[in-house]
Amino acid sequence: MLLAALGAVVCGCSGEPGPEGEVAITLTTEDACPRLTSWLAEPLETSVGGTIEVSASAVDRDKGDHLSFLWSASAGHFTQPRVAATHYSCGGAGTQTITVQVSDDHAPASCSDARSMTVRCD
Repeated sequence: MLLAALGAVVCGCSGEPGPEGEVAITLTTEDACPRLTSWLAEPLETSVGGTIEVSASAVDRDKGDHLSFLWSASAGHFTQPRVAATHYSCGGAGTQTITVQVSDDHAPASCSDARSMTVRCD
């Protein structure tokens, strides 16, 4: 039961068997990084000051990991940059790069996945 709750497990033995045939076993869980499964922007073109709906979804094989999203852009801003779905406001004319990053809270260190897309602000 314990092994099933831990997810992926690496097991290694070390040392010589003790007087009763005991061997020390070290268990280490492996972290599965989250993976973005979709990232969308609609529409792909708007006017300067106009808004574009952006959304992303992700999966993580580790049960219980909390996923966090972070949106960034080469110009402009997001109404809520730390949620999976939000609105982007064009800050300047031209092609803008929008990036979404998803990360987990897996200890001892989190890991992440990121994707970028371009939109046009006229």
